[in-house]
Amino acid sequence: MSLKQTCKALVAGSLLALVASLPVQAQNQTPPPAPTTESAPAEAPADAAPAAGEGAHTEQVDNPYGLSALWAQGDFVAKGVLIIMLIM
Repeated sequence: MSLKQTCKALVAGSLLALVASLPVQAQNQTPPPAPTTESAPAEAPADAAPAAGEGAHTEQVDNPYGLSALWAQGDFVAKGVLIIMLIM
């Protein structure tokens, strides 16, 4: 394998590992309800659960199998193996 092919493989592997370690975000696909000009409805009781589509928010989902989690939680052996694999 030539040096040029080795460099291409190393860059491609690094980019793939970087993309795989990015956090995944779950998103609510329903748009929020449009505001109306009519009078405001009576407020719901405080203990009532929000209806579907209300309170749209994104939820952070951490990937425990990514490279960033391995680097953050790994000991010196795991980090050493990652560095050796990067060199290879």
